[in-house]
Amino acid sequence: MERFTIGQVAEAANVNLETVKYYEKRELLPKPARSGSGYRLYTKSAVEDIRLIKQRATSLRKS
Repeated sequence: MERFTIGQVAEAANVNLETVKYYEKRELLPKPARSGSGYRLYTKSAVEDIRLIKQRATSLRKS
């Protein structure tokens, strides 16, 4: 399974690093695996999840 760093996920989802960390802290994203060095390692589904969260948040603001 391919793994992505937080920077790669943030760039692919068009958010900043702090947004990814915030979503993780609020348990909107599952805790990612960690590398031997302690870096977060996300799956491709994390990008899809972040995009969905952004989409729902945007539609709530428009309501």
